[in-house]
Amino acid sequence: TARAQRQPTVKLPNEALRQAFVDQALSYIGTPYAKLKNHPSQHKAGFKALPSCLKSAAPVPGAHDRPGLALDCSALIRQVLFDLQSHFGFVVGGWNQAYQFDTLPDAVASEKDLQPGDLIFISGLYFDETRRPKPHNMTHVEIYYPCGESGVQTIGSRHKTGCVQVHEDYRFESKTYHS
Repeated sequence: TARAQRQPTVKLPNEALRQAFVDQALSYIGTPYAKLKNHPSQHKAGFKALPSCLKSAAPVPGAHDRPGLALDCSALIRQVLFDLQSHFGFVVGGWNQAYQFDTLPDAVASEKDLQPGDLIFISGLYFDETRRPKPHNMTHVEIYYPCGESGVQTIGSRHKTGCVQVHEDYRFESKTYHS
């Protein structure tokens, strides 16, 4: 029987690993949130131009060039971690943002302590009371990416008809959950 070959682990210094994580996430800009027929992001002017300029910075080239790829908020995090597994030294499971929240040992005390690449988790209660709540009421996750004057930007995938993008503020009003 053939045995799966293990990927060698290549450890990067913390700052380099953070930058690789952010760069890899940026390489997915424009990837649809969901596999929807005639997804709006596929028809925007410049849809192909923006990702191609960011793809060159991605530590794992070509990982994002799969037709039909769709990434919701937690799938984006999983995909980037998967792409960089040889740097992180582990493979994350295929579960949602509540699972990802449970796997992280650290939390920052305040917004001023956030660093690029940190994960911002958002908990809330669904407006639709028939939806089963997730553990910790964890509804969303994004990557902290302070690239503007306000310093509160994130990389994430928020809406079913949207795509992976840089958001101006991690604080936003959801149409599906509150609190």
